[in-house]
Amino acid sequence: MPRPDFRAAERFFLALVGHLPMASVGVMHLIHWPEGLPGPWDLAPEHGFQGTLVAARASLADVAREYRTIDDIRLDDHPTAGERAGGDILMEMPQGREAERMAIEAAVAALPEGGRLWLFGNRESGIVTLGRRFEPVQNELSCGHLRLVSLPAGARRRESPGRKRRRPEVSLEEGFFHYVAEGVTLASRPGIFSWQRPDPASLLLLRALGGVEKDWNSLKMLDFGCGSGLLGVVLARRWPSLRVVMSDDQWGAVISARRSVVLNGVGDRCQVIAENGIGAVLEGERFDLIVSNPSFHRGVATDHGVVRDFIPRSHALLAPGGELWLVGSRFLDYGAPLAAHFADVRRVAQDEGFDVWCATKRRAAGNR
Repeated sequence: MPRPDFRAAERFFLALVGHLPMASVGVMHLIHWPEGLPGPWDLAPEHGFQGTLVAARASLADVAREYRTIDDIRLDDHPTAGERAGGDILMEMPQGREAERMAIEAAVAALPEGGRLWLFGNRESGIVTLGRRFEPVQNELSCGHLRLVSLPAGARRRESPGRKRRRPEVSLEEGFFHYVAEGVTLASRPGIFSWQRPDPASLLLLRALGGVEKDWNSLKMLDFGCGSGLLGVVLARRWPSLRVVMSDDQWGAVISARRSVVLNGVGDRCQVIAENGIGAVLEGERFDLIVSNPSFHRGVATDHGVVRDFIPRSHALLAPGGELWLVGSRFLDYGAPLAAHFADVRRVAQDEGFDVWCATKRRAAGNR
C-alpha cells in the first residue's frame, strides 16, 4: 500500500496545524501511524495542544514519550480512553469498517456540545468515501496522499436498509466479539488481526506442535504477538502446568487476550503484557518455548521490521535448549534469517500458503 514518505507526512502535519486550532483539541488518538514518520505529537504542542494523547499501540506511546512534549499519554484503543473529551478530537482513521464504526461512534459520543471530530488518513484508509457511511462529513484538507475531514458532535452513521451486513456488529457496551476455535472461546475486537475467526497459519502451527512428543509442562512459554490469545490459551489448556506470557503491541489485542484467558480458566498461569516488540519487560525474562504467528501488517500497510528484530532477540530470550516455533507466509521465507542466529533450524510443517519453522538454541555454553 502506498504510504506518505517523511517529507510528505511532514508537509501534511504542518498544513494540519495551520488549518486546525490545536488549542481547541482535547484528545489526539493514534492507531497505526508508522513509527518512522513525523506525527502530530512533535508538532501539535508548539501550536497550542495541551490535551491527552491516546495511543492504541505501545510503540506509539513510546515514540510520543521520547519527544517529551506531551504530559498526558495513555495506552487505550478507545478514542478518549473512555472519558469525555475536553475539546475537539483529532483521530487517525481506523482500519476496517467495524473498527471504523466503533471508533467514530465512540469519539462522537465523547465530544462536548459544539465539538468536532477531526479524522486524518491516507486514501487507502477509506477516508475519501467516509461521507457515504457517516453524515455530515466535511472535507477540510488534502495534501498529497493524506486527507483531513471533520464531523460535528451529533454526527451519525448513514442507514443502508437494503444492504446486507457482511460482518457482525459489536456493541459498544460489550466491545468484544466471541468465537470458538480449537476447543477454546476467544474474545476479540474489531481492528486486531483475524478478529472474526482463527488465522489458518495459527491453526497450522498448533497442529504442528500437537505432533511433538516433548512435554512442555512446568516450563515457561512466550506467545509473541498474541492477538486475541489463540496460541497461548490453547497451549495453556494443552499443558496444564505450562506458564505462559503473551505480548502484543496493540492494546485491543492485549485486552482481548486478557479476556480470553479469563474465559478459559487459565488466568492463574497466563500473563498478558502490552509491549513494543521485545522491550524492557520481556528482556528480563527467559523462556523454554517461544511461539509466534507474527503480524507483518500495521493497519493495512506492510511492515517487516518487527519480525526482522524479533528473530535475533528471541534467541537471547530462550534458555539453552529452548525452541522458537514460528509460522509465516511462504513468500516471507524465515529459514535464512533463522539460520543466521540459531544452530538448528527445521521446517516442520507446511501447507499451500504457510511454513512452520522450529529453531533450537544450543545447550553448550559459549555457543550461539
